Amino acid sequence: MTFNIGSVPEFDKDLKRLSKKYRTLDSDFETFQKALAVDGPALVGVVRISGLGENVHTPIYKARKFYCQELRKTRSGFRVIYAHVCAENKITLLEMYHKNKQENEDKKRVFKYFGEPSP
Repeated sequence: MTFNIGSVPEFDKDLKRLSKKYRTLDSDFETFQKALAVDGPALVGVVRISGLGENVHTPIYKARKFYCQELRKTRSGFRVIYAHVCAENKITLLEMYHKNKQENEDKKRVFKYFGEPSP
């Protein structure tokens, strides 16, 4: 089963900003994206994010094991946040950050794209 992969505009900005600092990030991300298209949420090193509340019905995942050639290790410190829309067999990339610069995912961004307004 192959997954269709898309991204939100903020994700593209995150990737562009990080690529300026880490030269190999674009090619490393391409490799990650190919693995994600095949394995989806079953990818090794991926955990489902909990605590988003009852207004988020789409499963949101965090990839913790992201290989970066420049840093030469499987746990490079990069985090990729994405949503898996099961009905459409689609993965939407939401955020990419380095764990030294940001502690957790941006919940406002998750709610912006996958949250339902509170009654």
